[in-house]
Amino acid sequence: CLFFHPIKHIIVNHPYQYIYYNELYGSKKAFGKYEMDYYYHSTKEASEWLIDNIINKHNGEKLIIGCNGVIDYFFRHHKEVVTPKYIRYYDRGNDDWDYLIVCNSYLNPFQLQKNIWPPKNTVHTIKVNNQPVCAIVKREDKNDYLGFKAMMAGKQVDAINYLEKAVKFDKNNEVALLNLAWNYNEIRSYEKALKNIRQCLNIYPNYEKALDLAGRVYLQKNEIATATSIFEKAIKINYKFSSAYYYLAYIQFYKLKNNELALRYVKDAIGLGYKNNQARTLLNNIQGAMKKQNTNKLPNRQKQSIRF
Repeated sequence: CLFFHPIKHIIVNHPYQYIYYNELYGSKKAFGKYEMDYYYHSTKEASEWLIDNIINKHNGEKLIIGCNGVIDYFFRHHKEVVTPKYIRYYDRGNDDWDYLIVCNSYLNPFQLQKNIWPPKNTVHTIKVNNQPVCAIVKREDKNDYLGFKAMMAGKQVDAINYLEKAVKFDKNNEVALLNLAWNYNEIRSYEKALKNIRQCLNIYPNYEKALDLAGRVYLQKNEIATATSIFEKAIKINYKFSSAYYYLAYIQFYKLKNNELALRYVKDAIGLGYKNNQARTLLNNIQGAMKKQNTNKLPNRQKQSIRF
């Protein structure tokens, strides 16, 4: 009798029988709390659905199909009309694609629990026990991508125009919201930048990139206490988020004159792989200031010997 439900799960949900939680908990409670298709098994079925329903009925125009997993093998017989591409879900607005396969893996729990995912324009979902483990999204609007391209070209005004349209099309597009805030910050329209950051955090509360940008905006507004608290929050969410350590070091050195703490933060940033020459420059400046500070503390005779 106890075997009945597990065996039923195996038969009904093949080939996703590995997505199983005990009978007291179940998939419904697990959704949004635990990873679902963490082996990306659904990429095969999603690719086959696209082949049957889109590619075979298409007019031969080449399609870019993105995925947060690897799908090249499944389209090996359709290379003439399909370009597979790996795309992180939270970078989807920064790349060109026509259809996107999104497996329920590495997605923010809040978005799952609040039904923000599957996203707008989902044309097909794959489910296990009625819980979505994969979504196929059709791209109906490319303003987020056009905005990103304009942003990379340094054309902030054009980028803002595109990204405003993208956000109007899909208010839950956190990629477009973040890029829009970044561009407003670049033209020093700080309140509009913060408005879009807040909207982004409403749909992704623990998004460290949004918190990082918010901290930078408040730093530019010279609201040091607020900026510090935001960067500290980003570290609590993701202790490996190197950018937050760099800006905390910047604040401690240039604003609060706390060289010891600044040194600790900038070493953490570099140790975690912060890829910015500014971090090395800041480290040198801090060490130089500390060396000068220690020299000034020495007796005059010792100072003289150091000079020579």
